[in-house]
Amino acid sequence: YHFDDRFVIRSLDGRVDRKLLDYVEDGNYDHLGYVRERGIDFIIEIVNNNRDRNAWSLCELTQLKVGEELARDGVVLRRLPNNRYRVVLISE
Repeated sequence: YHFDDRFVIRSLDGRVDRKLLDYVEDGNYDHLGYVRERGIDFIIEIVNNNRDRNAWSLCELTQLKVGEELARDGVVLRRLPNNRYRVVLISE
Protein backbone atom coordinates (compact mmCIF):
# COMPACT_ATOMS: atom_id res chain seq x y z
CA TYR A 1 0.00 0.00 0.00
CA HIS A 2 1.07 3.56 -0.60
CA PHE A 3 -0.26 6.34 1.58
CA ASP A 4 0.36 10.01 1.11
CA ASP A 5 -0.76 13.08 3.04
CA ARG A 6 -4.40 12.50 2.09
CA PHE A 7 -4.61 9.56 4.51
CA VAL A 8 -4.72 9.47 8.29
CA ILE A 9 -4.58 6.04 9.88
CA ARG A 10 -6.35 5.80 13.23
CA SER A 11 -6.38 2.90 15.62
CA LEU A 12 -9.63 1.71 17.16
CA ASP A 13 -7.86 0.52 20.30
CA GLY A 14 -6.67 3.87 21.69
CA ARG A 15 -2.95 3.27 21.14
CA VAL A 16 -2.54 5.76 18.32
CA ASP A 17 -5.26 8.26 19.15
CA ARG A 18 -6.01 8.80 22.82
CA LYS A 19 -9.25 10.57 21.79
CA LEU A 20 -10.82 7.12 21.52
CA LEU A 21 -10.47 6.76 25.28
CA ASP A 22 -13.13 9.49 25.64
CA TYR A 23 -15.54 6.93 24.16
CA VAL A 24 -14.96 4.18 26.70
CA GLU A 25 -17.49 3.65 29.48
CA ASP A 26 -17.33 0.78 31.93
CA GLY A 27 -14.87 -1.02 29.67
CA ASN A 28 -17.10 -0.81 26.58
CA TYR A 29 -16.16 1.19 23.48
CA ASP A 30 -18.44 3.53 21.53
CA HIS A 31 -16.51 3.18 18.29
CA LEU A 32 -19.30 4.82 16.31
CA GLY A 33 -19.12 7.96 18.44
CA TYR A 34 -15.40 8.09 17.77
CA VAL A 35 -15.95 7.44 14.05
CA ARG A 36 -18.42 10.37 13.92
CA GLU A 37 -16.11 12.76 15.77
CA ARG A 38 -13.03 11.93 13.70
CA GLY A 39 -14.87 11.79 10.37
CA ILE A 40 -13.51 8.35 9.51
CA ASP A 41 -14.30 7.22 5.95
CA PHE A 42 -13.27 3.55 5.96
CA ILE A 43 -12.79 0.78 8.50
CA ILE A 44 -10.34 -1.88 7.43
CA GLU A 45 -10.04 -3.97 10.57
CA ILE A 46 -12.80 -5.02 12.95
CA VAL A 47 -12.16 -5.11 16.67
CA ASN A 48 -14.14 -5.90 19.80
CA ASN A 49 -12.36 -4.51 22.83
CA ASN A 50 -15.53 -4.43 24.95
CA ARG A 51 -15.34 -5.87 28.43
CA ASP A 52 -18.94 -7.04 28.00
CA ARG A 53 -18.87 -9.31 24.94
CA ASN A 54 -22.67 -8.92 24.65
CA ALA A 55 -22.42 -5.14 24.11
CA TRP A 56 -22.72 -3.99 20.49
CA SER A 57 -19.38 -3.85 18.67
CA LEU A 58 -18.03 -3.47 15.17
CA CYS A 59 -17.75 -7.27 15.01
CA GLU A 60 -21.44 -7.34 14.10
CA LEU A 61 -20.45 -5.89 10.71
CA THR A 62 -18.90 -9.21 9.74
CA GLN A 63 -22.44 -10.60 9.38
CA LEU A 64 -23.09 -8.25 6.45
CA LYS A 65 -22.73 -9.45 2.88
CA VAL A 66 -20.85 -7.38 0.32
CA GLY A 67 -23.02 -4.37 -0.55
CA GLU A 68 -25.22 -4.64 2.55
CA GLU A 69 -25.48 -1.74 4.98
CA LEU A 70 -26.08 -1.26 8.67
CA ALA A 71 -27.30 2.06 10.08
CA ARG A 72 -26.67 2.79 13.73
CA ASP A 73 -26.18 5.89 15.89
CA GLY A 74 -25.97 8.32 12.97
CA VAL A 75 -23.56 6.19 10.94
CA VAL A 76 -24.19 3.99 7.91
CA LEU A 77 -21.61 1.25 7.36
CA ARG A 78 -21.49 -0.54 4.00
CA ARG A 79 -19.53 -3.73 3.51
CA LEU A 80 -17.13 -3.61 0.59
CA PRO A 81 -15.17 -6.46 -0.99
CA ASN A 82 -12.11 -7.73 0.91
CA ASN A 83 -13.73 -7.16 4.32
CA ARG A 84 -13.52 -3.37 4.16
CA TYR A 85 -16.30 -1.06 5.32
CA ARG A 86 -17.30 2.36 3.96
CA VAL A 87 -18.52 4.81 6.57
CA VAL A 88 -21.19 7.37 5.70
CA LEU A 89 -22.14 9.88 8.38
CA ILE A 90 -25.82 10.80 8.50
CA SER A 91 -26.34 14.56 8.62
CA GLU A 92 -28.32 15.74 11.60
